[in-house]
Amino acid sequence: MNRAAAALVLAACSSRAPERAPAVPAGDAAPPDATGTTAAAAPIEHRVTCGDVTAIWQGVRVDGRDEYDRLAFVVPGQATPLPFPHGEMYPPYWSFDIFAPGCGHVLLLRSYTGPYDVVATPRLAAFLRGAAPDHVLAGRPGEAGAVTGGAWVDATHVRYQWGCCDPPVAMEFALPTAAGP
Repeated sequence: MNRAAAALVLAACSSRAPERAPAVPAGDAAPPDATGTTAAAAPIEHRVTCGDVTAIWQGVRVDGRDEYDRLAFVVPGQATPLPFPHGEMYPPYWSFDIFAPGCGHVLLLRSYTGPYDVVATPRLAAFLRGAAPDHVLAGRPGEAGAVTGGAWVDATHVRYQWGCCDPPVAMEFALPTAAGP
């Protein structure tokens, strides 16, 4: 196993949050650099639009590192972005690639150990206001373990990993299809 894979396994198996530098709120000063000058943290934003929904990640750039700590969505019929109310963003666990091909669903990681919520984009505003997700992708019932690595395979399938320690279990979720008459 290479070092990167070993680090991911250790992070997934840890019972505490991975260590990372705290995000510096926009407008706060970063610590002085080697020259004794203080560099301000620059606000950053990353947008991804799929269909009529836009995801907006916000954070700061500190010493050349992008640190996103907020996610919100612009949805039809809503004048202001609705915040994603769950979890914290811990790279590399979250991704900008959250929309299914065709924009019919969104895959959202609640925390760095999961689970993932799958929400149909027409229901996204209701979900962001507190409604239940359409589907929750977790491990096996009654067993502990991190859920990571989620990604859309196509418009109806998600692959992710579940488990604690080596090797994680490869899981796949298929959106239910409507039964015909």
